[in-house]
Amino acid sequence: MLANTEPFGLPGAVVDRIEFQRGGQEHPLDDVIVHGKTPEGEDRCLEVQVKRSMAFTENNANFASIVDAIVRARKIEPDRRFAVAIERTTGAIDNGVQEALELAQQTIAAASFLKLLETPRRSNKDMRAFVAAFRVHLETSGETGDVALL
Repeated sequence: MLANTEPFGLPGAVVDRIEFQRGGQEHPLDDVIVHGKTPEGEDRCLEVQVKRSMAFTENNANFASIVDAIVRARKIEPDRRFAVAIERTTGAIDNGVQEALELAQQTIAAASFLKLLETPRRSNKDMRAFVAAFRVHLETSGETGDVALL
């Protein structure tokens, strides 16, 4: 914000304000809310949930609640952006989650992403486990179809 430059997570925008703890104001990921504007004057919003640590698994209640909150918020405003910031990571997060997220960023369609995820030597079991858990939480929250992955 002080540098007046494009922040990570809000491409094409410049930060104009930051808010904290806004769960009661329709920000389900409410720890840090970054507001920005594009050069065309369009508003952008990035909501960040901050956790000390978290397992991205099917049985992790924090992961399930974050996915559910994102699904609900995207029904209100589809272009809203979300992030999870974690203080302490584990090998599974570093090796699986980050790699799956990077692969998703490099892919323009869900079908391509899923094909690469199943390609030998292009992915690993930690990546596939994360995506499988994410899909379970999406479906539990009422979001079906592969397009929701990207």
